[in-house]
Amino acid sequence: MVWRETRATPKRLTIYICSMALGVAAVVAIQSFGDNLNQAMNQQAKALLGADLVIRSRQPLTNEAQSLIESLGGKQSREVRFSSMVRFPNSNTMRLVQVRALEKNFPYYGRLTTEPHQAAQTFFNSPAALIDDRILQQYAIKIGDSVKIGEATFIVAGKLTRIPGEAIVTSLIAPKIYISISYLEQTQLVQKGSRISYRTYFKFKPKTDVEQLVKNIQPALNQYHLRSETVEEQKKDIGRPMENSYLFLDLVALVALLLGSIGIASAVHVHIKQKLETVSTLHCLGVPVAQTFYIYVLQTVVMGLIGVLLGSLLGTLAQQLMPKILTDFLPLEVPIVISWKAIFQAAFMGFSLSVLFALLPLSVVLNISPLNSLRLSYENQSTTIKNPMKWLIGGLIVVTVYSFILMQSKHWSHGIWFLGTIVGVFSVLGVLSWITVCLVRRFFPHSWSYIWRQGLANLYRPNNQTVILIMTIGLSTFLIATLVLVQNILVKQVLQATSEGKSNLVLFDIQTDQRQTILDMVQASQLPILQDVPIVTMRLSAINEIPVEEISANPDSEISKWALLREYRSTYREHLTDSEKIIAGKWLDKKQHLSTLNEISLEERIAERLGVSLGDQLVFDVQGVPIETTVGSIRRVEWRRIQTNFFVLFPPGILEKAPQFHVLATRTDSAHTSAILQRSILNHFPNVSAIDLSLVLKTLDDVLHNMAFVIRCISLFSIFAGLLVLVGSIANSRYQRVQESILLRTLGASQNQIIQITVVEYFFLGILAATTGLISSIVFSWALARFLFEVNFSIEFNSLMMIFLAVTTFVLLLGGVSNLGLCRRPPLEILRTKV
Repeated sequence: MVWRETRATPKRLTIYICSMALGVAAVVAIQSFGDNLNQAMNQQAKALLGADLVIRSRQPLTNEAQSLIESLGGKQSREVRFSSMVRFPNSNTMRLVQVRALEKNFPYYGRLTTEPHQAAQTFFNSPAALIDDRILQQYAIKIGDSVKIGEATFIVAGKLTRIPGEAIVTSLIAPKIYISISYLEQTQLVQKGSRISYRTYFKFKPKTDVEQLVKNIQPALNQYHLRSETVEEQKKDIGRPMENSYLFLDLVALVALLLGSIGIASAVHVHIKQKLETVSTLHCLGVPVAQTFYIYVLQTVVMGLIGVLLGSLLGTLAQQLMPKILTDFLPLEVPIVISWKAIFQAAFMGFSLSVLFALLPLSVVLNISPLNSLRLSYENQSTTIKNPMKWLIGGLIVVTVYSFILMQSKHWSHGIWFLGTIVGVFSVLGVLSWITVCLVRRFFPHSWSYIWRQGLANLYRPNNQTVILIMTIGLSTFLIATLVLVQNILVKQVLQATSEGKSNLVLFDIQTDQRQTILDMVQASQLPILQDVPIVTMRLSAINEIPVEEISANPDSEISKWALLREYRSTYREHLTDSEKIIAGKWLDKKQHLSTLNEISLEERIAERLGVSLGDQLVFDVQGVPIETTVGSIRRVEWRRIQTNFFVLFPPGILEKAPQFHVLATRTDSAHTSAILQRSILNHFPNVSAIDLSLVLKTLDDVLHNMAFVIRCISLFSIFAGLLVLVGSIANSRYQRVQESILLRTLGASQNQIIQITVVEYFFLGILAATTGLISSIVFSWALARFLFEVNFSIEFNSLMMIFLAVTTFVLLLGGVSNLGLCRRPPLEILRTKV
């Protein structure tokens, strides 16, 4: 009987098997890739760091700190890294890069991947440089050309294509240049006040307990303001953002799986409608109700098994593409290995959901009476008989979905968030769909022509699929539109930094004796001085008379060690900027400050991490000079603006005589003027660096486009699943369209009139589905902008209009083509045919 029932409608059931296959494929591909990535991190853990241990410092090592490092033993290599402007004489261009001066033998694990490959070793022995491949492409630089770093000129020995522990996409934001540390002094860029990071890499004997070693020396590291990083910490640092990424990827996969489940439920729903006469006849012949129910349950099980098998195969094939799509965002090479765990997990999830979703419409079979074949319609039966099993199955679906989410995310809060998001989106789409149908019925345009009235009325007539269609295609529209809107929000968030009147060229690392000359050079170029900010480096010595070392050594302390031990770059001024707002206390200007005790202003998050509030006492060490201060106010800072912002702000009269460097900000109207000014300053002061925000914006645009491409590729699983459900839903609506076509043809309607009615119906259906999806997307994107990104929300009307037209056209064409054949068949032929 199962075979007979399946053979009668093979095309319709095939569509929904494919939709389930896509959902399972999404889970298999993403979970398999996650397993491969975790395996790669475990296998290449040391290559992520390049060593067993790294000790870092933001200032030159003291003799005591150097003695501590030497006492640790093992193989050691030094690195000095800093940002600097470099010049390429052959193309007469400049670029802000991160210079890394390395000692030979590093990395100990993994390798610098270069072209030619021998350049990774030969550059140590000569004034040569390894340059990020993106820079070579951007400025058309060839191997053998020269690059000027400070006062030294280096030959380009090779291009960097992979750095251990770093993703390729980071080169767009912070391109790297490697030189030998033995030639660092020739650049003359290591000066007092320069922002330089000093690192020492260690390789110990096998079986050395590095974690215990670091724990033993932690008090000494705190004393000398040193920070350590081990392989395990590096894995956690990489795994943390990966975990957040998995939240999104798992949501996309689960949405695709749920769409496939909805597709099967919709197929069974329509299938059962058409089989009610068969079910009633079987009851009349003495077949028990339970046995009839099992026939269609078994049919659903077969559909689910086939979909799971196809999905597992498709997901395994898609897994081969995942590392290639995401390679720019990964800090390591991911091998492609079949993950049987992911396959069995996805198969179990897909099969369970497909059966549970199918049981909802199948539960009607349990209440069908033999008299149904004589007098009761399906609609009366389904609405007059209470069916508590539907509530039971609905509860099982919610519990099962939450269990699967929890199994993937490992956090109950993530499971609640996932489930709430999924239920919320489906509920909003379902409610909007239902409201739309009710509004069409309530405000029906009776004055329209017959064809328009007939096509519009098809949206709420019995056996229509309007709500299902609007929900499925609306969800696909929601995914695409939300991606577009969020991407535009991120871009506009950064574009605010270069809006009219704001700086787009920032000069930093300016020494005090260089400041006036650079001011004169900027003004000589007829450019405004928008910011002239002095910066003083300092460290925190004590909080409320308790030394920082004592607080840091206390295992019960909840104060952030990062906030305690970091080097603070602070400034002093009389006023607040437009990116700052006092939220507690009162800001003191110069006159008010004369009668107070060195009152400072702290940024709200750093105050929270330090556990301080208004009136607390802080002591800062400024180049060996202690300065006692009191927290007089707490500020909220808008860090997203690309301008100078600070954790600690002093009023005038305290830091003027402290060692300091300066940051200047100006605005240029053309790239040519900016390049001339940068070149002139670099010629006179090679230690000064510049950030051209127009270049930053271009870099950010590249990154966002890469991210958008990745998200689109992954979201295609859900989108294609939604489209298949749409195709199946429209195909299932053919049964009702056949009956209506017969009646219309019998009453004398022409073929053109029937086609026009069908076109009108799917035209309105496309409009309603697109509108529903776009409204949901706008609301969701507004919430993201308001509560997550905290920026002003704006709608990209051109993009949304293109999405609206594309969705409407797709639904119109698909619906018209699927029903075109009905108009060409004579009424008598259709009346004799079971559809």
